[in-house]
Amino acid sequence: MVDSRRNDARFSVWAGSLPPVVGRGDTLTLVPENVDTSVDHQARVEIARWTHTWMCAAARTHEFLESIWDEESPASSIGARDALSLVVIDAVRNTYRGAAVALGPNSDPVRAFEERQPDLKVVRDRFEHFEDYLRGAGRAQMRRGEVLVLDHLVGLEIRSSSGGGPGGHSIEVAVRERDGEKTYFIEIGAAVDAARVLAPAVLVAVGLYDDRHADRCAFCRRLDSSPGA
Repeated sequence: MVDSRRNDARFSVWAGSLPPVVGRGDTLTLVPENVDTSVDHQARVEIARWTHTWMCAAARTHEFLESIWDEESPASSIGARDALSLVVIDAVRNTYRGAAVALGPNSDPVRAFEERQPDLKVVRDRFEHFEDYLRGAGRAQMRRGEVLVLDHLVGLEIRSSSGGGPGGHSIEVAVRERDGEKTYFIEIGAAVDAARVLAPAVLVAVGLYDDRHADRCAFCRRLDSSPGA
């Protein structure tokens, strides 16, 4: 039996964009559509806890990221934001990984996340294997086992970044791949927002969502909230 009293605040959720839920007492329940329940339920519960924790890590880091700005040193401020963007992307990616197992890769919430963040998985992979991509040995660079010749060009770089706008701090990542240069664009705030929609779907599906969670979590909103409210 799952102890719903454990770390209530940590497992609170924001499910503003989810379909209506059915209330039973003080517990709100919802099973998102097309969920794969073949994984053991207790394992799904623990995966859900970790998934929500990764979402909170992404949200908290993003909150700190957006607070960084020094008018006398804008270049340093942008550099600091770029550095923290790597951490946020990793945390959002782990939120996605947990959801894909707990809900299934073809579940509606997971597929919706992929549509909202088509470049995130690719960028996170390039960052994780940065040492390979900087020398032409990344998976997307190799051709028949041969390293890509970079000809003194940079194999992986954050080409530009900017702040402001609805998506928050944004980075443009350029990668020299075997089929030519590819450019990927990530809005950090938008990526966190997508994770804050995805993680609740996991918690609700395994029965970890209730009013206390919604009331106490600093990063979660009520189920009747709208996205971005």
